Amino acid sequence: MIDSLFFIPFAMETSLFLAKALGLYMAIACFGLLVNSKARKAIIHAFEDEGQIVLSGITALVLGILIVISHNVWVYDWRVIITLSGWAALLKGVARIYFAEYTKKWLKSGITSFWYTFGLVFATALGAYLTCKGFGY
Repeated sequence: MIDSLFFIPFAMETSLFLAKALGLYMAIACFGLLVNSKARKAIIHAFEDEGQIVLSGITALVLGILIVISHNVWVYDWRVIITLSGWAALLKGVARIYFAEYTKKWLKSGITSFWYTFGLVFATALGAYLTCKGFGY
């Protein structure tokens, strides 16, 4: 019983910190890619090298592991978005490391698709939502 009393505030502080950090990152990066098609195309061009894909996979894997270890909170509120983001980053990292060739083809085919743009809009909105939650709005 005492452990749960101390765990809740710590988990909430971690949640607020990660909501601020992830929210700002998602909102700024995704909105930037949404409005700057030249940068989007430059990123896709950089990912023609499978080494870059694997390197980005390692980065995503590390980020995902850190979030999953520090914030594996499965509750029915906004904090589960952080947990799901951590798991998504972890899985994306694994996919990019083990399936770099397939990732390269997928990235090339999706740059102009409706779903890619929809994903950026959704991630921007999700980032704004997490930022608001993190800063208490």
